[in-house]
Amino acid sequence: MMKKSINSISLIKTGKHLLFLIAVISSTNTTAQKEPKNVIGISVPVVWNSTKIYNSYSGARGKDISGTAFSNGINVTYERMINTNLFAVIGIGKYKQKFGIQRPFDYDDPSTNLLYWTDRYYYECIQYTGGIGYKYEISEKYNLKGLLTYSRFDTYRQEFIPQYTSIEAGGKSQVETKKYSFGKSVILTGKVSRSLTKNIGIGVDLLLPFYNRWRKDLIFREDTDQFYGSKLNVGFGITASYKF
Repeated sequence: MMKKSINSISLIKTGKHLLFLIAVISSTNTTAQKEPKNVIGISVPVVWNSTKIYNSYSGARGKDISGTAFSNGINVTYERMINTNLFAVIGIGKYKQKFGIQRPFDYDDPSTNLLYWTDRYYYECIQYTGGIGYKYEISEKYNLKGLLTYSRFDTYRQEFIPQYTSIEAGGKSQVETKKYSFGKSVILTGKVSRSLTKNIGIGVDLLLPFYNRWRKDLIFREDTDQFYGSKLNVGFGITASYKF
């Protein structure tokens, strides 16, 4: 009888141990399988634009003028998974919107009556971004993302570089430090990302800004309440990310 009691006690203890072990394993598996919901990213975009604008400086003789340029920047973004595939993103960064358009402008040089033309010019901006995206897992290490974002650009520094002939005549770059809302853009982005470790990844982005508006500038004798857009934009970017 005593032997049976001892065996019963041993079985109960063994059962408890097994239940505890199963609980620990289950808890470990759940933790291991839990996917991080947050992503911090640093991206470096480069965007080519082709822009045409009416040269209002020449008055009645004005005509459309165009040019191309590469713009670039650096952004910090935060992504949060909404469900298994859908995520929201916000970001902030610096962006240099460049224009390769040769056009006359009001150069600040009262000592000469020369007419100065830009060789190129750009607006340095703070970029604010918000959007929504969809994530698709290709494999354990690779995923695809489609992302639609809206960006606002607030400029704080503008530089107008005169043509070489103007520089030879004594002209230097004209720098302005006006602060105002310069533009906005809607961008469609496709991303291919690869996980290097459980938390760190790297990716390549294809950028298609399909809608943008840039504020006109008084330095070109334009109405600053009006906007214009680049007719063609395409770019790429490199992103490093940390998941947690």
